[in-house]
Amino acid sequence: EGNDKVKLNSFDTISPEAFVEPPLEARPGAYWCWLNGHVDLEQITREMEEAKALGMRGFEIWDIGAYRQGTKFIPAGPAFLGEESLQSIKHAIREAERLGLELNMIAASSWNAGGAWVEKSDGSKMLASSSIAVSGPKRLKTVLPLPCDAETYYFDISVLAVPQSEDKKLGQLDVGIDLTGYMDDKGELSWDVPEGNWTILRFVCRGTNQGLVVPSPNSDGLLIDHLSAGATERHMLHMINKLGEVDPGHKILKIMSHDSYEVDPANDWTEDFVDEFIKRRGYDPGKYLPLLEGWTLDDLDVQTRFVADYRKTVGELITERHFRVSREVLNRHGMELCAEAGHG
Repeated sequence: EGNDKVKLNSFDTISPEAFVEPPLEARPGAYWCWLNGHVDLEQITREMEEAKALGMRGFEIWDIGAYRQGTKFIPAGPAFLGEESLQSIKHAIREAERLGLELNMIAASSWNAGGAWVEKSDGSKMLASSSIAVSGPKRLKTVLPLPCDAETYYFDISVLAVPQSEDKKLGQLDVGIDLTGYMDDKGELSWDVPEGNWTILRFVCRGTNQGLVVPSPNSDGLLIDHLSAGATERHMLHMINKLGEVDPGHKILKIMSHDSYEVDPANDWTEDFVDEFIKRRGYDPGKYLPLLEGWTLDDLDVQTRFVADYRKTVGELITERHFRVSREVLNRHGMELCAEAGHG
């Protein structure tokens, strides 16, 4: 309008020729499910040639397990991104170059992000707590139980004593006593218990041990901690470096995709969550932590507002440390990110 000049792209002007013969970026592509990771090189070529003949844009390789398993169904293929898997990917890359097709890849075997290379410390995490009941007055010296087994990765957050309540009602927030400084690095608590009946809560950040949702049979592994920039970067670099072995310089396979963010536990957490919460929301969440573990306040408004602050912090960390970091790492290697929406 007026003197404004609008920069046109290829979709703003349509010619009869472009309508009959659309450019590659205007054509449909498809997920290309390599079920159970089992593929055949001749079949890869045949399907890619069919895609070219039908006017498709290309494929997005998705190594994924078959929902229906059985001895007469699809055989188990090699481990995703292992040597044999990489040779199949290399064949597809060569054929994409020959045929002029786009070739991309989902950043995991099935979903979410993760794989056999993910260490426990980089796996997805949750808030968890254990509790013991004590009565005072007395001198207490005891090892507080862990809310996970000894093999699970964990990181201590805090210890809190609250008045005992069968229905897990806190009443007011100021009734809790912070005992974090009274527990040593072995989990032993030394405390002079005041008069009354108390519940002592030990809060930890622990691994969920959740694995990939439907990986190919030889490709299972942990989901990454999506709230950790380090875990995201290490996962993405592993895949980028592996693919670089068969596509030097990432000249063909230029886009990697995250399937939807789906984590089982309700509580997303990471090691520095408390520090990030204080920085972003302006207050310490310590005395509110029981509200994430089934306890309730008389003041429902305060409880609702804290849970909203918690969820907002989770959302910001996932956006910044998973999706944004993934994009930045890929961009450094001349690649791009495609991401499906998350939920929950």
